[in-house]
Amino acid sequence: MYNAGQGWVMTLASPANPTAQLSFLTHDRTAPVTPDLSIEVDDVDAAYAAVLNSGAPIVRPLQDEEWGVRRFFVTDPNGRVVNVLAHSGRRCPGGGEPTGRQSS
Repeated sequence: MYNAGQGWVMTLASPANPTAQLSFLTHDRTAPVTPDLSIEVDDVDAAYAAVLNSGAPIVRPLQDEEWGVRRFFVTDPNGRVVNVLAHSGRRCPGGGEPTGRQSS
């Protein structure tokens, strides 16, 4: 389990496969809304460009977060807010990895 010291997110990761994760959020103190769903992508900049080109509503523009992710929020066709992110490899404040992944 990893809570990033944020107090509002808890991530559970498989010890055998740390990229398999489930996160729970009570709120998102750094964003205008709490996302309904998060998805990690390999290239968040390319995903952001594709979403912009599609005309989908951006809820929160692309930006880097202090805990080591780069992300944006978009609204899906059903009105759900999706957090699209990639990990930057930076360490979280106070140490630790943003997702519980091993350093490379």
